[in-house]
Amino acid sequence: MIADTETVITQPAAGEYFGFSSICTHQGCPVATVTAEHIICPCHSSHYDTRTGEPVAGPADQPLTPRSITVTETEVEYS
Repeated sequence: MIADTETVITQPAAGEYFGFSSICTHQGCPVATVTAEHIICPCHSSHYDTRTGEPVAGPADQPLTPRSITVTETEVEYS
């Protein structure tokens, strides 16, 4: 997670990267945990899919906002 830009970057599989807003769509809490399958908000346990940002559990009913990212061998660029 990149706190100062409110961005979370996931890598659900080797060479596969996704970027999303790190702010939960339920009540605006920052997400705190990323597993292989879920991005998890600690406030009310909303879980989001690491590939799509879609909510899969908890009270959130809107996806995390996607962020554009580019990953090279030495850098991660995001906007």
